[in-house]
Amino acid sequence: RRPPRSTQGVSSAASDVYKRQIYEYTVLDMTNYVGMHPGAHILDEYVGTEIGRYIYGGFPCGGGQKIFHSSAAYDIVDKLKCGIVDPLYSLTLNNQEKNFESLWKLEKREKISSVHVIMKFSCQEMKATAIVPGVNFCGTYVTVHSRKLGQTRNYSISFMNNQDLYKAHVNLPQALGSTTEWKSLFNEMEKAAKDYFEICVKKQTNFSYWLHESDLNSDEFLIKGPYGAGLQIAPDCKGTIVGIALGTAIVPFMDLVAYLMRLNVYSQSLKNGKNVKLFGDEKFDWLTDPSFTFILFVSVRTLDEAIGLDLCKRLDEFNIQNNCQNFKLHLRVSIGGEKRWDKEFFARCIDASKVTRGYIASVAGVEASFSKLFEEVGIQK
Repeated sequence: RRPPRSTQGVSSAASDVYKRQIYEYTVLDMTNYVGMHPGAHILDEYVGTEIGRYIYGGFPCGGGQKIFHSSAAYDIVDKLKCGIVDPLYSLTLNNQEKNFESLWKLEKREKISSVHVIMKFSCQEMKATAIVPGVNFCGTYVTVHSRKLGQTRNYSISFMNNQDLYKAHVNLPQALGSTTEWKSLFNEMEKAAKDYFEICVKKQTNFSYWLHESDLNSDEFLIKGPYGAGLQIAPDCKGTIVGIALGTAIVPFMDLVAYLMRLNVYSQSLKNGKNVKLFGDEKFDWLTDPSFTFILFVSVRTLDEAIGLDLCKRLDEFNIQNNCQNFKLHLRVSIGGEKRWDKEFFARCIDASKVTRGYIASVAGVEASFSKLFEEVGIQK
């Protein structure tokens, strides 16, 4: 334990304010806890700011490494809560170290399925430079607040919401046999993040229906984040990770699928010496262990409502053609009469002894049944 930070010469009221932090719209009173935390010197740096992204492990704290906290840490956080803040107070995407509000305008709305649209937002004053290409932000999300509607909803972060980048990834294997110079996808993603922010919206709730159908030219949006722990995939991850995605819940996995596409095409480019430059400044130092495999199970109601499947199928085909083992896709169309996934199906598709992590992305309540399936086939972690 570290001794409590000295407050000599500071008034009691000022000291209390100084030792308060914000976490998910709640105020944490750290006054009597700072000295007990092993990172007390780091906590002092973030007094008065929003710390959720550090608690979740979405950002490195104190200029060091990302730290993922235990369930016991979250219990302590609950005991430290002392108030709430206005839900409009938070951090914008583009500058994670300052407290201000930045309102975004809807630039474009693009239909990508019978029930999904991509909404492209722009912010004239400040840009979303905190979001960088790669797998760091897989599984994290933002909150989008409509000033006009007065409601807020969460949406997953993914570069593949940008349809130009998505289509370029689907067509990326063609670069292997092409004599033309392709633009670097990694560099293009960096440019896109500085100009726009895009989300995938399914028409279902009052808020998403509003985003689909209303005249939004007069509305302003507050976009905040990133939030959430994300997929927490280590660069040297080994073994098998399993993902289950129902419908729109495929979005949290799409940047991982896109990265594996770039990685695999890059590896083949090195072998044949063609178009290696198309990968620009990207460093392929993630998920290169030969034992790594991502098995993705995707269930959709109908193909008309599906998103992200073109890329998943293309990567699966590319891996089969080139004997790559780091990605496998299993697709189910529920209204098409296909059999429900059961214990026997998962047992055939997964070697439980090799699984190091499993993810379930679905609507509330469904994850319990899949968790049970995991346990039945021997996945305990």
